[in-house]
Amino acid sequence: KDTLAYGSNDGGKTVHRDHEKLAELIEKVTEKLGLAKHRVGKSSVEIGGPGDLEGHVGLDGKLYVLDLGRLLPPEAPSSLATERERRSVFYRLLRPELLYRYGKPLCSDAFTGWDDGDPAIALKHAQEVRDATNYLMNNIIPAVAKHLDRVGEAAYIYDKKNPDDMLDKWASVGSEKLHSFGLNCRHMGRLRSHVTLKSLRSLLLHICVARTLKNLMAIEMRAMMKLNNIPTETPFKRLFVKFWNTLLLDDSIVNPKSKIFFWTQDIKREVETRFPECLSKEETSVEYNLHDALDMKFLLVLLAKLLHIRLHQKALEDILEHDEFSLIETDVLHMECGIKKQTIVDFCDAGTLSITASLVTSEVEKRRLYAAASRAYDNVRRRLPHCPVAQDNYATAVFNHALLENRLKIRQKLLNRCNRVYEELVRSRHPWLRTSVFDNYAVVLEENAKLAERQKDMECAIACREKLVKLAQAKTDWENQPPPAPGVHFLIDDFDMPSARACALSQQFDSR
Repeated sequence: KDTLAYGSNDGGKTVHRDHEKLAELIEKVTEKLGLAKHRVGKSSVEIGGPGDLEGHVGLDGKLYVLDLGRLLPPEAPSSLATERERRSVFYRLLRPELLYRYGKPLCSDAFTGWDDGDPAIALKHAQEVRDATNYLMNNIIPAVAKHLDRVGEAAYIYDKKNPDDMLDKWASVGSEKLHSFGLNCRHMGRLRSHVTLKSLRSLLLHICVARTLKNLMAIEMRAMMKLNNIPTETPFKRLFVKFWNTLLLDDSIVNPKSKIFFWTQDIKREVETRFPECLSKEETSVEYNLHDALDMKFLLVLLAKLLHIRLHQKALEDILEHDEFSLIETDVLHMECGIKKQTIVDFCDAGTLSITASLVTSEVEKRRLYAAASRAYDNVRRRLPHCPVAQDNYATAVFNHALLENRLKIRQKLLNRCNRVYEELVRSRHPWLRTSVFDNYAVVLEENAKLAERQKDMECAIACREKLVKLAQAKTDWENQPPPAPGVHFLIDDFDMPSARACALSQQFDSR
């Protein structure tokens, strides 16, 4: 209490703004995030961010900020919401990417008692947040659906015997991808309702069901944790195996009537609760068995990933190879802890691995280290999809790995991955794009052309050479154009307003 200099720690009875430097720094950040300054409760003190945010001047003289859980504005509740649903304003928040996209400052305390000092102003703040929520529902979600549809059916069809490809397809519409557009994962059901591609609708359905099953499994695991005080994962392995085999409709485990009821009613209710509008009218019918619409092998890979469960590699290969399968305890290799950490940790790990790889002399060790660096940078770029540095570093690590790979198929696969990353980077019209990205992409295209010539694929080689010419012109145009204003740039053509610099680049560089 003695160190509090900004915000409130007593429910708004006392609101502090006592340290000018601290206030200036906090309000600079909240302004950049698109948060409106407002009076908190009955006080006359204006702050940026939520009323229960706390800024402290530590005994060491350093400045600290605590309680940032409600930093972002809430998503407006429905006018028909129950009392319990109205409390969702304390945890269902809008994404920061959406605030950048929306461009109007919003109040973090809208729809809460922290913003009831002046009823007229509180109503104004609530309406502004409702407008932003409507913008999300009526503009962003349909536009993202159209953007994803434009990619084509083939982009969302996975290799049924390749778990890595399954996870890649999941990542193409996973949480990081949706977050980059300003969508929370809870809107995946609404996104599916706007999607038209059959393969994408199927992919989104699998993700929604997998996330729902993860939550149901987590409830059972927490209940078991209370019963078992022994620090061992054996009971949890047994629980997961039983849970999964029940989902497979194993008659030896579950009553036939119960299993049909689960897939025709129970799971649908759970999915719709967590992902509104996910299921079509036909799918919500009690006659429709959702189990028949799902690939249970793909669902197993997704569920294991979400629950941080490592399956034995040989067991997973056998499961993907055969039509009929069930799990046994020995198939579960390890149940890992899901630890969240700051992205800078992975960034530093990846950088260290890349530097170490460049210093060692053994090709085998180099290849292993660059592969590890690629995985670490992949984690970074998925969390920071708008960071060109993360994307560039990832592609560079993958490219270095490709150069050391003797197997041509693997090398081609890695080079294709670099191509996709650089292609998206060059077309991203990101204001912080470095000209070195163009140079790095040129090196990748040159290597692709050489590999194609080596494989007698002259059509591919010619296409790479043509891209190199267009890329050189695009680089020149990029360097000569004035830089756009800083900000987050989205790749949704339907409502994005690209800068003149971006338009010039798009015209010069044809990724196809």
